[in-house]
Amino acid sequence: MKKIFIKPLNKLIELNEPIIQLLFDDVIVYRSFIFSLEEYVIYSIDNDVKEFNKHILKIMNPFHLELNDKKVLNLLYKKINNTLNENQRQKIALIESEILNILEDICLESELKMTYENNFSIINLLNIFRVSICETECKNYLENLVTYIKVNLEINDYSIIISNGLTKILSNQELALLKKELSLLSITIIDLELNSIENEKKGTNLMIDSDWCLF
Repeated sequence: MKKIFIKPLNKLIELNEPIIQLLFDDVIVYRSFIFSLEEYVIYSIDNDVKEFNKHILKIMNPFHLELNDKKVLNLLYKKINNTLNENQRQKIALIESEILNILEDICLESELKMTYENNFSIINLLNIFRVSICETECKNYLENLVTYIKVNLEINDYSIIISNGLTKILSNQELALLKKELSLLSITIIDLELNSIENEKKGTNLMIDSDWCLF
C-alpha cells in the first residue's frame, strides 16, 4: 500500500485513488507546503519509506511539460547504455576504434598541436545524434500530459505524482480519462490547490485550513 504522511497535519493518507486533491484554505499555508514538500511529506510503500526525489514525480508547472529536458535525456541515455547486449557493445567498440584512428590521423596531419579524449561510449553517440523522445505534434493537452507521465515512469522509479493546480486546468471529461490512465499505470496524482467553489466539483479532496487542520 502506498501512503504519504504529512507532518504538519500529522496525517497518514492512503493513496488508493487515481487523483487526490489537497485544497488549501490559506495562501500562506499553501505556499509553505509547496516550498517545503520534501520536509513535510514522507512517502512509503508497505511501510518502507522511499527517497522523495527518486520516487515522486513533481509537476509544479502543468503548463510546461518538457519531455526532453536535460535530466530526462541523461536518464534515458543511461538506461539505453545499461540495456545494450554484447553484440551491440562489440559493434560500438569497432566504431570507437575507427573514430579514434581518424582522429589520430587528423592530429598527425595538422600543423596545430591538438588533443582528444581516447574513450567513446553509446552515451557520446546518442548525444552526437541528438537522440530524443518523440513529442506529440497534436495540441491535445491531455495526450501530452499522459505521454509526459509515461515517459517519466519508464525511465525513473517514480510511483506517485505531486502536481500544482493540474486538476484546475482539466475539464471533467479530461479528468475522467486521466483517472483511467492512472489506474492502468497504478499511480496516484496528489494535486495541490487553493480552495475555491470550483474545486469542490473535482471529486475526492482533503481541505486544509490555516491551522493545518483538515475540515
